[in-house]
Amino acid sequence: MFNFEITDEQIESFNNDGFVVVDRIISDENVALLRERLDVLFSGEYETGIGPDEVNWKINRDPIQNTRQICNGWKSDRYVASVVLRQDIGKACAVLGGWPGTRISQDNILWKPPGGKPLGFHQDSAYEQWTAIPEWASCWIALDDTTAEGGDR
Repeated sequence: MFNFEITDEQIESFNNDGFVVVDRIISDENVALLRERLDVLFSGEYETGIGPDEVNWKINRDPIQNTRQICNGWKSDRYVASVVLRQDIGKACAVLGGWPGTRISQDNILWKPPGGKPLGFHQDSAYEQWTAIPEWASCWIALDDTTAEGGDR
């Protein structure tokens, strides 16, 4: 695993555009291992013995072309947790948000097969009314090559 730090140019880009692109936030080895672990999670096997908070697709229950979602898979798999809870990712979110630190609200594992149905765009802060200051940052890690246009297909 390797660490990254947000550059001044990326901070400026975030402040101007509301997002920043970081190439290779995780190694190719991490990507391969996450793919293996996600196959296991979506098959209903939970290494820690704790199920995710939400599973919106189950093998032998739902059509294979449906987009799949697991919320808080980090609770169910130690390797997923080792990536989702990385210190450098938390620090990057804190730097970009101008905060002294960060906490995870949830992870959201999405698997969209080719031609799979899209998920509606939304902001989770509308659902997170338990906090006094509803400020959030998301870190999206793609495990496949993708483009902005690819989300429409």
